[in-house]
Amino acid sequence: MISEKLRNHIIVWHFEQQKGAKEIAMLANCSEKTVYNIIALYHEHGQVNNPHACPHGCPRILDTGVLNYIISSGRQSHLIPIFRKTLNWMSARW
Repeated sequence: MISEKLRNHIIVWHFEQQKGAKEIAMLANCSEKTVYNIIALYHEHGQVNNPHACPHGCPRILDTGVLNYIISSGRQSHLIPIFRKTLNWMSARW
């Protein structure tokens, strides 16, 4: 998977630096087809990612509500430090 930062570089290389797809593919270490797909996405949506695509990754098993319930219940007191650490990590990412 190509990062969003690299996708943006592909657009800059294509439009601002007038580089060809073959040269961009070598710089980005991807196929020419990938370069053309990213350029097409940019033409169609004005951004380098497809806004209609499903998000990558799997859904979280434990969300914040579940973790809060576990922490507040006190039934699993030996697990509370682990869940608090996980909850803090999750909240820092959002």
